[in-house]
Amino acid sequence: MILLKREYKELEEIQEKIIKGTVKSNEITIFLGLIVKSGNKLEMLEYMQTIGFNSIEEVQEHFSKNKKIQT
Repeated sequence: MILLKREYKELEEIQEKIIKGTVKSNEITIFLGLIVKSGNKLEMLEYMQTIGFNSIEEVQEHFSKNKKIQT
């Protein structure tokens, strides 16, 4: 599925925050949802497995439980 222009912009903005280390946990959840919607789930899943998660859902669960990143 193709993202809307605003969704793509939001995806890029969150990606920048991830790189800078300023991302909030709710933004990670939004980011993962947009990745799935964009059709890049397989690519993202490979990355998640590289950093120790087995699924996007596992990452979402981790961030919903771990609110330390949230400000």
